[in-house]
Amino acid sequence: MTSGHELRSFTGHASYVSSVAFSPDGKLALSGSGDSTLRLWDVAGGLELRSFVGHAGWITSVGFSPDGKRIASGGHDGTMRLWSVQSGEELAATIASEDGNYVAITKEGFFSASMRDTDMLAVVRGVEDATIGQVHQSPFNPDLVREALAGDLGGDLKRAAEVINLEKVLDSGPAPEVQITSYAQGDKSDTDLVTITARVRDRGKGIGRVEWRVNGITVGVQNAPANVGATYEVARELALDPAENAIDVVAYNANNLLASLPAQTTIAYTGPTDKVTPKLHVLAIGINAYRGDVPKLNLAVPDARAFAAEMRKAGVGLYSDVRARTVLDEEATAEGLDRIVDEFSAGIAPRDTFVLYVAAHGYSEVGRFYLIPQDYAGGTDPAALTRRAIGQERLQDWIANRIKAKKVIILLDTCESGALVNGYEQSRFQAAASEAALGRLHEATGRPVLTAATAGQSAFELDKLGHGVFTYALIDALHHGDRNGDGLIEVSELADHVESLVPKLVAGGEARAAIARGPTKATQSAHFGSTGGDFALVKRLP
Repeated sequence: MTSGHELRSFTGHASYVSSVAFSPDGKLALSGSGDSTLRLWDVAGGLELRSFVGHAGWITSVGFSPDGKRIASGGHDGTMRLWSVQSGEELAATIASEDGNYVAITKEGFFSASMRDTDMLAVVRGVEDATIGQVHQSPFNPDLVREALAGDLGGDLKRAAEVINLEKVLDSGPAPEVQITSYAQGDKSDTDLVTITARVRDRGKGIGRVEWRVNGITVGVQNAPANVGATYEVARELALDPAENAIDVVAYNANNLLASLPAQTTIAYTGPTDKVTPKLHVLAIGINAYRGDVPKLNLAVPDARAFAAEMRKAGVGLYSDVRARTVLDEEATAEGLDRIVDEFSAGIAPRDTFVLYVAAHGYSEVGRFYLIPQDYAGGTDPAALTRRAIGQERLQDWIANRIKAKKVIILLDTCESGALVNGYEQSRFQAAASEAALGRLHEATGRPVLTAATAGQSAFELDKLGHGVFTYALIDALHHGDRNGDGLIEVSELADHVESLVPKLVAGGEARAAIARGPTKATQSAHFGSTGGDFALVKRLP
């Protein structure tokens, strides 16, 4: 720098070098080139230490992470890729668009994305191709993408890839083929209830779940019977919204891993607009008194009661009626919840709004969320979870098949509870229900999901206020979450307020650790998943 003399040259690239970066300690240099490779150099000796291969075009920018352990590169192939300096392995590739959508994918095929389906990325193997939407249910796993970016220090990514990965999803295919046989594209209807029929053709790997969507919302789910044959005829009565309605029918293969391309049509509802004021229906579940070895909770029942009471007040004036039903302790068995959902759903119409609130233990297994009912027994055994817990498929059946309301929000004050794991006694606030599991629940139901989520090893409650952190933030949002000042609390405002308030309550010392054994860390956050479709939930409370 002082004399301007050349000290050393670095030779190895086969094309122009367009970008160079130094590691934070100055000992390493990184170069990106038109030959689509990055090369890592020892500054003192001038030796090439490693090359990084993966980009499909000119590399235009490179950089080190602040700790010097990871590398980022961007290129003309439209991707930003992250690499491990030590191993030279690609950790993840990210594609983004100008409108803010993105896909981040690991080399195993686990991905995180802003949309259920996107045309930014396709999966191609040989002559077979699939969209992100077709594989969403299995490799969608933001948790594992995060682990990959951190270097998979705990080995979670490696273990998960042994169970399921993109190759195994593709191996389970092909997916069935679906064709809508009623209502051609652009048809009109003067009634708001139509029956859509579709033909599902097995392409060699069987037929599993069939999903029906109206304007992106899952409004029906059914499973093909055993030995259904090569062709399966399905029909479903669907409620239309005013104006244009986009109808999708999707079928999975027998393993429910790979989805078909959606069969699509549009129907314009031309009949009279329903002038009946909608109703608000709130089903609030709270479980303190667990049976058997599952530790009891302290605040789930009062939280459910308090939330239901506040929603009753907040719905007045916006809805013609507010139904708020609490399901507490002994009522909230697996069988009892199923029966109560059936009874409660009978009074719900498509134009109504439905809120499902749950304060209880939860668990995630292989990226699937399970609500733990009051009579649960069986620990973390996958077979017990499938038989005795309320799994994602049951929740999807409740929301898509039984609850007819199209405006729905799911509020889960639950966690991936350590109460089912030897060595810890933890309550619903102790750790996040897997983001991947909740993302899949959101994707499966097509409804927004807001959940308590923590990053630490402790459970947090607002002792002096008698609420858990998440529920306190929900109730506070009904009073102070009206950010645009229109007197209403929209779903997005509720989520923004809760996501903002929860970590502040914990960090500010208002919360205390509840039931915990082992190391604690005073952090907690909240997670929201939605494909859009914002709507006014309730009126702002004073």
